[in-house]
Amino acid sequence: MKKELIICIIIIILIILGNILTEKYTANSVKSILESLSELREEIINNFENINREESLEKVKKIEEDWKKYYYLLAYFIEHDELEKIETSLIGIESYIEAEEYGEGIAKIDESVFILQHIEKKYRVSLQNVF
Repeated sequence: MKKELIICIIIIILIILGNILTEKYTANSVKSILESLSELREEIINNFENINREESLEKVKKIEEDWKKYYYLLAYFIEHDELEKIETSLIGIESYIEAEEYGEGIAKIDESVFILQHIEKKYRVSLQNVF
C-alpha cells in the first residue's frame, strides 16, 4: 500500500512539473511572437504612406523563422489545428505585405495576435479550463 502511494505521488509531481514547464514555454513563445508582431504593426501604422516593403518582408520572415523554432516543441502538447492557424496567418501577413495591401496585413496581424492570445489562455491552468 505504501509503495503504491509513493508511486502515485511521484506521478502527480511529474504531471505538475510537466504542466508548469509547458505553460512557461508556451507563455514565453507567445510573448516573443506577440512582441515581434506588435513592432511590425506599429511600423506599418506609423509609416503607412511610405513603408519600406523589403524591410517589412524581412521582419515577417524573421517572425516566421522564430515561429518555426517554437513550433516544433509546441507541437508536442498543443493541438496542431491551433498551430496551423498561426502559420496560415503569418503566411497571409507576408502575402499582403508583398502585394502592398498594408491594411489587410494589419488585419492579419491582429488575427494572429488574437489566435496567439487564445492559445495562451486555452493552455493555462485555471478553474475555468478545468471545469
